[in-house]
Amino acid sequence: MDYNKLITHGGVFHADDVLCAAIMQKINPDIEIERTFRVPENLPQDVIVADIGGGKYDHHQKDAKVREDGRKYAAIGLLLSDENIKSALIASQPNASVLLDENSDFMKEIRQIEDADNGVAMEQFHAISSLVHGFNPTWDEKSSMDEKFFEAVDFVKDHYVNPYMEHGHLPEQHKDLISDRIKKDLEVYEQSKERAASIVNAALDEMKNRIVVLPQYAPWDDVLIESDAEFVVYPSARGGYNLQCVPPEKDSFDKKVELPDWGEELPEGCTFEHPAKFLAAFETLETAVSAAEQIEME
Repeated sequence: MDYNKLITHGGVFHADDVLCAAIMQKINPDIEIERTFRVPENLPQDVIVADIGGGKYDHHQKDAKVREDGRKYAAIGLLLSDENIKSALIASQPNASVLLDENSDFMKEIRQIEDADNGVAMEQFHAISSLVHGFNPTWDEKSSMDEKFFEAVDFVKDHYVNPYMEHGHLPEQHKDLISDRIKKDLEVYEQSKERAASIVNAALDEMKNRIVVLPQYAPWDDVLIESDAEFVVYPSARGGYNLQCVPPEKDSFDKKVELPDWGEELPEGCTFEHPAKFLAAFETLETAVSAAEQIEME
């Protein structure tokens, strides 16, 4: 079967959706990739929808597929578990058959990427997840999300997917390139956080009910983790507002206060709740703040 288009979500991107794009480009180098926030209905069969829309290659719905060991799939794992996708990849890239073995180093890393994407606490730093995170534009950068997404796809394809397919492992020179890129982007990110501190501190001064409202997204973790803040609300790159839980410490997947399991009974204005219960999307600022206030009352 021919695959001529991939649809994935817009806004902030992660290793999960970037790898979906890189893999589909290996199957069809001319594939069209569309980033969007709304998936059209009645799509033709040659269109793949991944990491959005609640379909077979999405993992954000409550009944999303899990592995035999109970670990959740993410979009890239769901994509690579599809026999039609696997056959198409092997047909275009014969060496891919070795990679797709569940015990290969590549597939072990895919499962780690999925854990990171699903908010599972990791025992150690994961390079590819960190690499892709660093490609996202900083809060005050002029580059668009889409521009940086495609930069990330090209880099991951050239220095991760292709070397794995060619050698069956990741050569040291590519590990070094990835490590250097992570260090470079981390420096840029740390500088952007310093510029954001005044905005976050000003919002913290206006905190009510342990809810901090930012006038725009800015890196807030360094300031708010050490404060009494339990929730932060800020404009989303996808439109509307995000309500996010503040963790108790740096690089933690825990939350000072977890979002309720709203299930199908989402509060007014809520359009999405992450399965890991750390983030929810709302149509308006008022509905996001109201939902957080209700949590405080429970």
